[in-house]
Amino acid sequence: MKRNLLIACCCLGWATGATGAPITLNECLQRADQRSSALKSFEMAAKAADESLIISRTSFYPTLKLRAAYSLADHPERLIITGNSFAPSVPPHDVTLSTGDFDTYSIGLYLRQPLYTGGSLTQSQRRAEFQAEAARSDTIYQRSQVAQMVKKTFSEALAARMQVQALLKSLTGTKEQARVVQERLLEGNARREELLMANMEVSRAEAAWTKGENQAELTLTTLRNLINAEPNESIEPTGSLFKIHLNAPLSDLLTMGLQMRADLKSVQAKVQQGSADIAIARSSYFPQVSLVGSYLRQPETATLRADVWTIGAQAEWSLFEWGRTSAEVRRAAALAQQEVFRQDEARKDVLLEIEQFWRGIKDDEGQLRATEAHLVSLEYTLERLLNRYQEGLVKRSDILLMEAALWNAYAAYVQSAVNLHTTLASLERASGADLTPWMENSPLYEPDFAGIAERINQAAHPKLQLSEPALAAPATVPVEKSVTPSP
Repeated sequence: MKRNLLIACCCLGWATGATGAPITLNECLQRADQRSSALKSFEMAAKAADESLIISRTSFYPTLKLRAAYSLADHPERLIITGNSFAPSVPPHDVTLSTGDFDTYSIGLYLRQPLYTGGSLTQSQRRAEFQAEAARSDTIYQRSQVAQMVKKTFSEALAARMQVQALLKSLTGTKEQARVVQERLLEGNARREELLMANMEVSRAEAAWTKGENQAELTLTTLRNLINAEPNESIEPTGSLFKIHLNAPLSDLLTMGLQMRADLKSVQAKVQQGSADIAIARSSYFPQVSLVGSYLRQPETATLRADVWTIGAQAEWSLFEWGRTSAEVRRAAALAQQEVFRQDEARKDVLLEIEQFWRGIKDDEGQLRATEAHLVSLEYTLERLLNRYQEGLVKRSDILLMEAALWNAYAAYVQSAVNLHTTLASLERASGADLTPWMENSPLYEPDFAGIAERINQAAHPKLQLSEPALAAPATVPVEKSVTPSP
């Protein structure tokens, strides 16, 4: 009794907890695109790469800097003229002349304009462009991965309630079967082992129902995290699954994948970035020429003017660095070749991934057809069993077990549809293409559970129904011996 009350309370709690604000798949995709922290992380990386591109462009333009200084000395600067330096007694003794003050200041403007850098500035800008392109491509690919996860989790959330309901029906059937065995045991028509086995099946059904309920809640929590829902926000996925038939040729998807996959574009940008790194390293072989100018304002002294300006050209050329530049060039070449190898492997992985998911869809379509055929077969068997039940030839516990089997088959059917939807989302991400033009959708088959439940609960022919103890042991109470023939 306590166990039945606990199950009823859990069912009520699950049913009330499942109610929330309805949310569709498109709404989940939009919210994930706007709120996903993982996606925003890539967006910030792309934004940083764009700023790096702006920084690289500024190197082509002149830079103007302001420099200021102030100093306080213990003794001012001085000039000593020794005696008799110019002629006898001229000067007659050493003379000390002050050339400055105790404190001094200077303020100036300094201008620098690169004239020739051996291609370093140009290649640095190209590298920044490729970095920005790679970051944008990574963001696009991350968006497709988030969309795949949302579609997968949303489909699982839609199927979770049906699976929990199927497990609950199975639990009801096993409990009814255990009750029948209990009554048969009290009448002496069953053994103790049968009751223990029935109770064991009830425990298994309860454990499966609890596991299914927890899995449903975990799936809903995963969906909430993907769309970054508020802590107190309650959501309820709404929509329907459907059967999918994909007509897309594998060859077309392979070609589109190589052309449209964002991660391949990112790898290609990194390969080009490697070539720019090689050119940057080689620029150290050439001189660095710049135009420099300055204007300085300082205190006027006997040796210093108040205003000083200069303009000129400056060249810097590294002639000998113990092979440093050559080593940097070789390192850049090795890293660039590494990206080429990665690109080759990435292309192979993309082709294999597309083919894997394409063939997986074909397998899932076949599995869905098989589970649908099994579901239709069980529904027909249950219909025939219901006819016998209304005639009083079948026990109620057998009907409930058969109904539970039908629910389980429907749950497996829905799970097959979830697998198909999940594989389709994976193929969309793998190919980088919109597969809608190649899809043919049709609604899932759904048994008449409401009509079946109504037929089970109604007592169409109560007088013709046999008691369950009589059905449990028909051999001990033969029908022929209970009827007296007329003379």
